[in-house]
Amino acid sequence: MKRKEFTEKQEKEICRLYQENLMNPIHIGKRFDCSITPIYKILKKYAVDTTSSNRHKLLYSSGKRKAIKGKDHYLYGKKPYNLIIFNKTQTKKIIDLYETDLMNAINIGKEFNCDGDVIRRILKENNVDMGMSNRHKKLYKAGKLIPHNKGKPFLAGEKNPMYGKVHPNKGKKGLWKMSEESKEKMILAKKNMSDETKQKMSQNMKERIKRGDKNLKLFGHGINPSFPLEKNPAWLGGKSFEPYDSKFNEKFKRAIRKRDNQVCMMCGIHREKIKIALSVHHIDYDKLNS
Repeated sequence: MKRKEFTEKQEKEICRLYQENLMNPIHIGKRFDCSITPIYKILKKYAVDTTSSNRHKLLYSSGKRKAIKGKDHYLYGKKPYNLIIFNKTQTKKIIDLYETDLMNAINIGKEFNCDGDVIRRILKENNVDMGMSNRHKKLYKAGKLIPHNKGKPFLAGEKNPMYGKVHPNKGKKGLWKMSEESKEKMILAKKNMSDETKQKMSQNMKERIKRGDKNLKLFGHGINPSFPLEKNPAWLGGKSFEPYDSKFNEKFKRAIRKRDNQVCMMCGIHREKIKIALSVHHIDYDKLNS
């Protein structure tokens, strides 16, 4: 879509409509057959203040947005804006209702015809402690909040029967063992895993290794010192690090595959099904026996 271009005269007209006529960007955009994005860009270009607080003041002062007049303050309705000004007496009453009467911000807001967020703002401005732990203590003490233990007293500290004791099974390994049925389910799930899932798991593992995840249990000196290669159940004394015989080359591997008719000797799968060359290994694990 081609970007709409504006002349200097049009740009100044947009700024005038926004500042003097107090038109919103949507209506200005309709007049110039464009979205609100280029309108805001032009206003920003000419350093026009588009903040909500400044906009609301202009709309209220011009009479285009009505305010509900109270006794000694202006209470701007909670729909759609929360521009509320309270005097000292009202602020003190809000704090008393919250701290002494233990009313929540929503119920206090209903009394003052405003949202709970406005009440929270007033409490925060007056440094009232609104922490949940402090609030819950007061509510439990006043009996306005039922504890999770169905009204029974909390056994904290030395009153708790487990105080100073250690669980008998703490630190022990092998207490939980997987059943054979669960193992079979896991094997079946891995076999039926899609290529996309395998790729995601592989990428995630690579990222964890790269950032040095301490919770990752991998065997290898360079990956995790607490799980060395020697502890790996498949460890054969470091044969994978030994060099191959010079005769064991690509030409020799192709001859072995041709001899076995491109069929794997372990699982019986044909090369055409996997669409990649079959791996060639030493039966006796002797790399020099070629």
